[in-house]
Amino acid sequence: MTTTPSNNISGNSVLVGISGGVDSAVTAYLLKQRNFSVTGVYFQITDKIDRIETAESLSEFLEIPLHIIDLKNEFQKSIVKPFIEGYEKALTPNPCIICNPSIKWNNMLKLADKLVKPFVATGHYARIIDSRIYRGSDRKKDQSYFLYRLSSQQLKRTIFPLGDKSKREVRDIAHSINLPGGRSRESHEICFVGKNELRQFMERKARMEISEGKILDTQGNVIGKHSGWTGYTIGQRRGLDVSSSSGRLYILDIDPIANTITLGPREYLMKRTISLKNCIFHGNHKIGETGQFTFQIRHQGKAISGEITRKTKSTASVTLEETVFAPAAGQSVVFYSNDLLEGGGIIS
Repeated sequence: MTTTPSNNISGNSVLVGISGGVDSAVTAYLLKQRNFSVTGVYFQITDKIDRIETAESLSEFLEIPLHIIDLKNEFQKSIVKPFIEGYEKALTPNPCIICNPSIKWNNMLKLADKLVKPFVATGHYARIIDSRIYRGSDRKKDQSYFLYRLSSQQLKRTIFPLGDKSKREVRDIAHSINLPGGRSRESHEICFVGKNELRQFMERKARMEISEGKILDTQGNVIGKHSGWTGYTIGQRRGLDVSSSSGRLYILDIDPIANTITLGPREYLMKRTISLKNCIFHGNHKIGETGQFTFQIRHQGKAISGEITRKTKSTASVTLEETVFAPAAGQSVVFYSNDLLEGGGIIS
């Protein structure tokens, strides 16, 4: 299957998002090999300059011009601020899913128009066929989950050169051309939060006091103390320092206002029905209609069969054929027909 857009746009000029990593650099290289005229763009969303320097070094090696666009203010307003607000409500937001259409693609296409370039490209492991997204051939690296909110208009102008390749193939290509300076390690999901530093980030950014609080059981009895609700997540079992005669306990609820965490048995977190808001439907799914699909609750999560009923233009209910552990409000559920991405929504 081809990853070249099948549309009426002509030309072989493309703007590539350069992150400073191996994937985006190999993307630019492969497009040059296909005789595309390639220009790079790096979006500065934090104050870290080492990533800019790496992107510049890679672009120089690849012999492509590089535009550096400062999006720090837009990123803070559109991505970081809503993330903090969601987390303060004990949601589990996924900023990458919102960032892709609103920050990355929106700004890539704006710059592409200024440069009169018909196409944009990134190093995502996913495929595009007839302006629809399909899973990447390498299921271990498939990133279609993060792309479900991209519109058909955005996809018509998008190329994913890595969609039919494995991570090993990409690394082999990088090695074969002696690619310098690219970060070989895998990036973590929240680019503006350091690895394992979410608690520290929220304690700096939260608008409410973060302090010790009570740990409750399902009856409301106090069974322990926590060191600050920002350090915990729904479904967490380890690090609770609470003994129980009724077996293992998991976090069922986090209440930032009351500053309490409620624990209970695992079965309380097993769900078959999920309500979604802010839904995106890419196929012809009418309101009131029910369809059979496979559903993914988390990136790299197990694909589970089930059905979805579209309630309104932007809401839906999902019923799975088997229970899933701890679907949390703010996470996204994405659904597929085989490898074809059909849509997704945010757990409400």
